Amino acid sequence: MYKVLRSYSKKAERKHELTRSTANTTEKVNGYSVTDATVSSPIHSISPSYGIGVGTIVEDVRNGQVVPIDRNGRIEAAWPGGQAFSESSSYEAREHFERKVQRVKKTRGERDSNRKSKKSKVSEVLSSIDGASARDALLQWAQDVTRGYPGVNVRNFTSSWRDGLAFNAILHRYRPNLIQWSKIIGEGVSARDRLNNAFAAAENEFGVSRLLDAEDVDVDVPDEKSIITYVSSLYNALPHTSELSRYEDVMYEYEREAAEWLHWVERATRLMDDRQLPTNLIELRRLERDLERFKSEDLSPKAREKQRLADHYAELHQLFECTEHLHIPTELSTQSLDQSWQRLLQSLNERFSLIEEQVGVQGSTTDIISRLARGIGITNEKLDHILNRIEDAESR
Repeated sequence: MYKVLRSYSKKAERKHELTRSTANTTEKVNGYSVTDATVSSPIHSISPSYGIGVGTIVEDVRNGQVVPIDRNGRIEAAWPGGQAFSESSSYEAREHFERKVQRVKKTRGERDSNRKSKKSKVSEVLSSIDGASARDALLQWAQDVTRGYPGVNVRNFTSSWRDGLAFNAILHRYRPNLIQWSKIIGEGVSARDRLNNAFAAAENEFGVSRLLDAEDVDVDVPDEKSIITYVSSLYNALPHTSELSRYEDVMYEYEREAAEWLHWVERATRLMDDRQLPTNLIELRRLERDLERFKSEDLSPKAREKQRLADHYAELHQLFECTEHLHIPTELSTQSLDQSWQRLLQSLNERFSLIEEQVGVQGSTTDIISRLARGIGITNEKLDHILNRIEDAESR
């Protein structure tokens, strides 16, 4: 804004060759030359408690020159002593100045908006004027990040943290492989062991200074300020997003792949359970070869995929066991997939047995038919021989 004022002051000097007239009465306020008295302007705010009356504020522009500003922050159209800008230059300066002010306000507003959109540090919030609101905001954050952990109920910054579960739950949410939750909630683990585990993990993994001792927290009413200070330090040190969000995507991908695998297995099982078989021995032999090919070429890759899914599920189950964050349906668990796989193998073996049995039956029937055909042929030959002898006897 000062540059704009300088620019248009120079322009006015060049166009009108104004000379500066000295006001009758002047005072020096913060290094500026002021006529009569001063009042708050859009550029600098001057407190009424200083005893300064309502009048006109003037700003130092360049080399001791002054530009008067009226009550609304506009540049006045006339200089003291009757010397004035021309109407056009005054209007141009005033309009340009107002546009510049609006741009500056807009830029400042955007900067303020960007600052607000960024994640505020809890330490800054706690040092704000409204301490109660900062405390409530930190408490709300702690409640949100510990949701889904049975046994954790954060209601305050004193007794809710005594057993150490809340500290471990926060760390587990942001780094699931750092805290073995199913072990830390065991009945044989003391509160101090949990506290020491959380403090050590936070210090080693996130660089959070160990501001608390387990002995100080494991009391009936821990010191609230100490807990708030440590939790705020923990909040500042943790990453912006928790790894739980990433693992939720991993769980979704596992569910998708496991569901596709299970669909294939169930469809193959229904095909194996089909008891309709061809009656032709050649067709039976062809079907038997197809089953052998299915067993070697199709089942082997699915068996490897099943093992990969089992390893994946075991990792997720270990990380989120005893929490409410393991959202994988029961029918997609490793145990359920194993059961479906075993049913498929059983149906496949039964179909092999049925085909072999049918082949045996067809083979026996063919042998019987062959023997009957041979017997009939022999009988026919004997009958022909007998008929020939009868005919010979009659001819004599």
